[in-house]
Amino acid sequence: MSNFDKFIYFLLQGSVMLDLECRNCGYKFRNVKIPNRCPYCSKESSVGLLKTAQDLLDETLGEKAIFDEERKRRGI
Repeated sequence: MSNFDKFIYFLLQGSVMLDLECRNCGYKFRNVKIPNRCPYCSKESSVGLLKTAQDLLDETLGEKAIFDEERKRRGI
């Protein structure tokens, strides 16, 4: 079953499981909604969506583009 099929399945059920990560302790888990606090370390407002490989690539390529523009500006 592909990720898209899983998404449609959970969508039809009325709940979509989110991949989440605590920004404080790094704990990774799945839940229907983003909780107020981490279930592992209990830190408030530290839980967010888990970054995918594509998210990390986009961030890295975005930083590379900024460095390339800076080099061109300086004539390096």
